[in-house]
Amino acid sequence: MRGSAIIFKFFMLFVLLLSKVALCSAKVGKISEGPILIVTSYNPETRSISDNLSAFMDEYRLRGGRHTPIIESMNCKNLSEAHLWKSRMASILDKYKGENRPSLVILLGQEAWSAYISQDTEIAKKTPSVCGMVSVNGLVLPDDSIDTRTWEPESKNVYTDFNDYNIVAGYVYEYDVDKT
Repeated sequence: MRGSAIIFKFFMLFVLLLSKVALCSAKVGKISEGPILIVTSYNPETRSISDNLSAFMDEYRLRGGRHTPIIESMNCKNLSEAHLWKSRMASILDKYKGENRPSLVILLGQEAWSAYISQDTEIAKKTPSVCGMVSVNGLVLPDDSIDTRTWEPESKNVYTDFNDYNIVAGYVYEYDVDKT
């Protein structure tokens, strides 16, 4: 648990340093004045997540961050509910359309990441996004009506398969499947 807390703190510092760069990226075009949307796979009220998010927000404000960080949770429980993740993410993103559109989306956890890259919307594809605590390989989730017991997903690579998304940074794990 201690190792993951250190990794998470490193990631949040990384995000802090990149947030200004991300917002000034040439891909962004017009810089948004919206909030920084942080979407977690799991409940952000657990002590380790809450402590790290609080530390990030304190440091962000201390360094002059001017965008309001907003935390949303997908409250994922287990893989058997994977067919619901895509619609959960869509519901979250629907809250941030128009004037409230985020200037940056930070996605923490594989479930949040998979749900985000499964969105075929302008907000998901055009908004600068950062992923953390995810595998370099991800899955584009099926529609809610698919039976995940018989679903045969195709693995996608974050570096090569999502050129139509505005992914500006991330902290990804690379697993050696053959060794594992």
